[in-house]
Amino acid sequence: MKKCQYCTGENSDRESTCAFCGRPLPKPASKKLSIWAFLLISLVVIALCIGVASMISGGDSETSISPSESAWYACRQFVEDRLKAPKTADFERYDANKVTKYNKSEWIVTITVDAQNSFGAMIRSEFICSVRDQGDTWKLLSLEEY
Repeated sequence: MKKCQYCTGENSDRESTCAFCGRPLPKPASKKLSIWAFLLISLVVIALCIGVASMISGGDSETSISPSESAWYACRQFVEDRLKAPKTADFERYDANKVTKYNKSEWIVTITVDAQNSFGAMIRSEFICSVRDQGDTWKLLSLEEY
């Protein structure tokens, strides 16, 4: 039942004009979604699909590194431990050309680093490091500065 806003007469829902005063009855408010609500719902659905797809694919959140990179990082740590001021160290980026596989588990790595010496001066040093892969750790075989 619709109520006329002018005469307050009760009319059926099918009527477009008031049966008592003849004035037009207000149309019922349509319940259409606005374009913004539609876009918001669409974005949520797309985000959920992407999330589910990434979970199904089983992608690792950790990035795996190559054995030569691992040897380089191990040597970098051994060099850093030897420096007078390790917090000032600025290592060159990993370069595959400076890492050589010596045998099945041993690697020879050349690392260049700029770091402060005991007098506070920045000095560029080059180290040749030999390491052995022991599974989950690296063993330092030799470390020489050139």
